[in-house]
Amino acid sequence: MSLATGSDEVSYNRQKKEFNSIIDLVMTIVSITLVMRFVLVIMDPVFTDVQQVGSIEIYSAFRPLIDILYSVTDILLAPINEVINVFGHATGLFPNDIFPSMRSEGFGLWLQERLNPLPPFAKQGIAEYVLKSPPSTWMPGYFNWTALIGSIFYLVIRPVITDTYFTLRNWWQNVLVERMYVKKRQDHYDEILEKKNLELQNALSQGKFLENEISQLSTSVVTDELTKAYNRRFFSEKIRELFNKHKQSEQIMSVMMVDIDHFKKVNDNYGHLIGDEVLILVSELLRRLTPESGYCCRYGGEEFAILMPKVSLEQAASNAELIRNEVLRLSFPSAPDLKSSISIGVATADFSTTDVKRELHHYEDLLKYADDALYEAKTSGRNKVIPKRV
Repeated sequence: MSLATGSDEVSYNRQKKEFNSIIDLVMTIVSITLVMRFVLVIMDPVFTDVQQVGSIEIYSAFRPLIDILYSVTDILLAPINEVINVFGHATGLFPNDIFPSMRSEGFGLWLQERLNPLPPFAKQGIAEYVLKSPPSTWMPGYFNWTALIGSIFYLVIRPVITDTYFTLRNWWQNVLVERMYVKKRQDHYDEILEKKNLELQNALSQGKFLENEISQLSTSVVTDELTKAYNRRFFSEKIRELFNKHKQSEQIMSVMMVDIDHFKKVNDNYGHLIGDEVLILVSELLRRLTPESGYCCRYGGEEFAILMPKVSLEQAASNAELIRNEVLRLSFPSAPDLKSSISIGVATADFSTTDVKRELHHYEDLLKYADDALYEAKTSGRNKVIPKRV
């Protein structure tokens, strides 16, 4: 993947041209330095017994500078010498460790005479004094090629350095751009995910709110606002459902009708607020003592009805007596001197018997039995439980 497109390509080419100029300058300096070394070597009395007139005096005067040049160029030539020596030892072509060198024999002698045509001084005397090379390599016409090969080497690798540099730079830039792109994409994804999670949380919160609203609405539809018992509408639907279900399955069920005694006198003597308090506390007690499978409903005014599926007459009557006694113990904070009582009528239908199934055609038939029992309790003195089996 290339980053140089459009205006970026112009900038890329300009940078490459500037870099090439710098490399060319460096390579030129390196080549000149190595060529200077080559010239110094073939004339330096320390490395060769060929001296021109005045060379010893000149080289002696500039020896510190020349030694610095040798030290610098030795660093540049070190990798070339290593490659040559390793290659020479591996192939056996160059047994001399100081290759490339050429002795003054054959082509070497001819080349030395062409490059340095002045006759050499005596092989003894000054030459022996200044030579540092071992005797095996000390001879007229000793010629070192390393500096020239080094110049050629560095000139050849110039485009390699340029291409390598820009290849690595482009690769690294592409890596950085890819990482930036991946990071940007991940950040964008995280942002979208966070936004979606927030929307989901809001939706869930809204859904929960709506669920609560619906639950409250559903409850309010079937619940009496004052007493929190089920209302008359719920009672009519539930008793119809239970009546048909128990009749079909031939099971027993009971209905309890409850009326607060002398409730009109409570309203007249204490006021409607106290009357509401009586209704609320009596309803709370009825709901608390209603069997778990039953339903406590406000039938109307001060009258309540309790539906008890699969409850026998004996169980229903016992539960009714418990409720009646608990109401007698009730106290009303707003009217401490007030005492209340209830009358209860209980009716039970055992649909496993043929007579009951034949006599009870509708849930209102069962309800009438409970009403009649309640009426009997009220007319016989109130504060009573009258059970009646169908």
